[in-house]
Amino acid sequence: AGGGVEQHLRVRCDAVRAAGRRPVVLRPARLADGTPAVRMAEGTETQFPNLRFAIPGELSALARLLAGERPERLELHHLLGHERAVPRLIGMLGVPYDVFIHDAASFCPRVGLVGPERRYCGEPADIASCNACIADAGRKDGSDLSVAELRRASADLLGAAARVIVPAADTANRIRRHFPGIEPAIVPHEDDAALADPPPSAAPPDGRCRVVVIGAIGIEKGYDVLLACARDAQARGLPLDFVVVGHSIDDARLIDTGQVFVTGEYRAEDATALIRAQRASLALLPSICPETWCFTLTEAWRAGLAAVAFDIGAPAERIRRTGRGIVLPLGLSPPAINNALFTAAGLLRND
Repeated sequence: AGGGVEQHLRVRCDAVRAAGRRPVVLRPARLADGTPAVRMAEGTETQFPNLRFAIPGELSALARLLAGERPERLELHHLLGHERAVPRLIGMLGVPYDVFIHDAASFCPRVGLVGPERRYCGEPADIASCNACIADAGRKDGSDLSVAELRRASADLLGAAARVIVPAADTANRIRRHFPGIEPAIVPHEDDAALADPPPSAAPPDGRCRVVVIGAIGIEKGYDVLLACARDAQARGLPLDFVVVGHSIDDARLIDTGQVFVTGEYRAEDATALIRAQRASLALLPSICPETWCFTLTEAWRAGLAAVAFDIGAPAERIRRTGRGIVLPLGLSPPAINNALFTAAGLLRND
């Protein structure tokens, strides 16, 4: 579905090629009559439109075709959109496999750990609370498994993997908590220490505090937080502007505050230049769920901006480790967030 999973998938395909191997990617699809299927591609670029296999009816045919390519290893990045029978390919091919953890889909049917109250659920220990959550808010994983069934299936899948790979210690801790006995390998998506220190972004020309929010901003990514902060800035007449470098689930409501500008979607290769062009004071990552990595944090740093994030997930872990920003308590009120942004803009600018 794009986003960080797709970005990491491209990196993995490049690494496989660099090792002298051929990456074959299987994605969920539909046949012309709507039958669930899997489509095959070489890497993330070369598509084979005719190589679509109905699932589960043609799973054996798909396995035979893949076996003919003499596969050495299998990587499981996500099951979103795939039919439940697809993981049977692992046993049919008989090769070692690694599981890459990109979110909470292995134990949360809503994937992002945000329930009907539109805030982080806290990952309650009792399954009854999770069942009530999906009964009220629905599920986003496309599965019909109960929470208990999902976690049992995930435990089996993770337990039989050669490696369970996570990008941050925060993610590893969550996997250990939900799946006792699983010891994830921590392999960061990027090397923060190797990231060069670019020149700081140019200061806003009008003396206002200008804050960029990067990416596709939905509920989990902090849309409600951004909207509330913009409305607070409007109500108090603050010299504070937000620029969404990307888009949101409802741009109009943000723009109507008079405090938000939205650039629209952008190409990945244009991100750094587009962020720098906003002449922002700093970057805000308003995610309210525990992200496993956050490529947009890297983009902010590449553009010469310090970052402000809530104290949850990998972004907080990375900011603390590098010192390139500050961390705010999760659940802080919009006025307090805006006050913190003004303070941070003064403290973190190094020009």
